[in-house]
Amino acid sequence: MGATMRLGATMRPLGKLRPRDGAAWSGDARRRLSSEASCSTPDALADPHTPKPPRWSFHRRDLKPPLVSLSSEEGRRRFSRGIGLGTHESYFPLAEQFMTQSSPPSCGITTLAMVLNSLSIDPNERWKGGWRWFAEEQLVQNCCKKSEELEREGVTMLEFAAIARCHGAATRCVHACEGDVHSFREAVIDAVSSSGPTRMVASFARAPLNQTGDGHFSPIGGYDAESDSVLVLDVARFKYPPWYAPLPLLFSAMEPIDEVTGRSRGYVSISPSASLQPRLRADAQRDVPADGGGGGRCPVTPIRKQFCPQNKERLLIRREWDGRHATHR
Repeated sequence: MGATMRLGATMRPLGKLRPRDGAAWSGDARRRLSSEASCSTPDALADPHTPKPPRWSFHRRDLKPPLVSLSSEEGRRRFSRGIGLGTHESYFPLAEQFMTQSSPPSCGITTLAMVLNSLSIDPNERWKGGWRWFAEEQLVQNCCKKSEELEREGVTMLEFAAIARCHGAATRCVHACEGDVHSFREAVIDAVSSSGPTRMVASFARAPLNQTGDGHFSPIGGYDAESDSVLVLDVARFKYPPWYAPLPLLFSAMEPIDEVTGRSRGYVSISPSASLQPRLRADAQRDVPADGGGGGRCPVTPIRKQFCPQNKERLLIRREWDGRHATHR
């Protein structure tokens, strides 16, 4: 029997397997082939904390009404209206930094890296070569939550805001249960009507939007008044394109209770902290308590998070590495 592989909902034959050079399969070869074809892993070698990969693979998902793809004719009309009325100003700095999440649980970290870069916040940390830039791995390494937990569980809305504050941003979190759709609309219009230092991130459940998956983070890039819809720049680009959703529907998608926190999801407004505006200086000081973080004053160069228990060891290792690999920009 020929081996088969399923792609999406289609079973696709791979063709009959034949011994090379016309030789007959030995008993050992048959057993090895059977083991490799099943891709089985001995239970003794499997990590109990690592989720098993899904049985089938998929290539993207279709948006279902009333969601509208940005690239569709209707999406382009909404985009054009928003540009004309000045309610898509956030789109441009966000589009310049648009990222795809590296794994299903990393939507929050990817969204944060995208937003921080769009705000031109200097991470004061080497990315690659002589360049400083926010990337997923940097935020994971600098987080007080263990990296394996982040990669397995993602982040909650409050953890998302805390990591943002650790990296020079001021945040305002609003849980859906603490607000209403009218205040959400006002906050969206305020955020997307200026190309200045304010971004909005939505934390929502996908099910009310007829999407697959559970909790998700993505930035909001615009608002169309005629359709009362918001443009969500979905960082799961392998799954969905950027899409418009009716604003009341997106707010209702924030209302379901997050089982981890016991509270509803919501939205986060993000801007550079007051101490980092209008631009960072080499000798700037970051007032961590004023920005909502912990510890004492945090010198921007090199960045030090006194409330992070692993920071001292990491800082010593990084200084030693930088000393050995100093390069000219």
